Amino acid sequence: MVHGLSGNGENSWQTFAPLLANEGYCVFALTYGVYPTDRGVLAGLGGRAPIDESSAELKQFVDRVRAATGTDRVDLLSWSEGTLVSAGYLQFLAGATAVDQAINLAPIWNGTAITDPLDSPLSILGPHGDAYAALDPTCAACAELRTGSDFINRLQASGVYSPTVHYTNIVTTTDIQVRPYTSGIRDAPNATNIVLQDICPVNLSGHLSVSVDPTVTALALQALGTPRPIPCAPSQAPPGV
Repeated sequence: MVHGLSGNGENSWQTFAPLLANEGYCVFALTYGVYPTDRGVLAGLGGRAPIDESSAELKQFVDRVRAATGTDRVDLLSWSEGTLVSAGYLQFLAGATAVDQAINLAPIWNGTAITDPLDSPLSILGPHGDAYAALDPTCAACAELRTGSDFINRLQASGVYSPTVHYTNIVTTTDIQVRPYTSGIRDAPNATNIVLQDICPVNLSGHLSVSVDPTVTALALQALGTPRPIPCAPSQAPPGV
């Protein structure tokens, strides 16, 4: 399981980890992207180092899991920035040889335009590049999540998907972190795209709550090959959260 920005392996999967374990899966979660010099409130907040470095951490982690379990291939469950970290592993570090399925919650294949309202004035004033470069000491990945970043462009040029891996993308129309939400939709013969509201129109779960939403968890289990009834109810979180 591959968490998102500012998450970690311990606290990001409090719904999915026990659920999968109860269904008989061997569950492993890493914390990636932590700066070794972090202290205080930043200590343990993952996903902030450059995505390429985090993808390399994921590769090492998967290698350890495979060695410990004796399995040849694993499945990845990734959320938010974790979808890009997983994609970097699969596309640029030969991870596809070790992965069967990639299940992605709120993926960011085309980056997010969440900062667009700020981009135009920053560009006019000139410090646009410097402003994002200033994030590097504490969050290099923050700039890499943006549509048009070097990482996103490189991922797009690679084709995003490995042909030997099956991808399941679960997105929500109320996502206010991934803009537009369709950034997480990419068609391919080996990809299944699911819009949460197509399954359950009254479920307005947003980017932050998809990892705990009952409809989403059931859809992910189904993608893994464990049939479950798909519940439909209004989100327990406020709309869009």
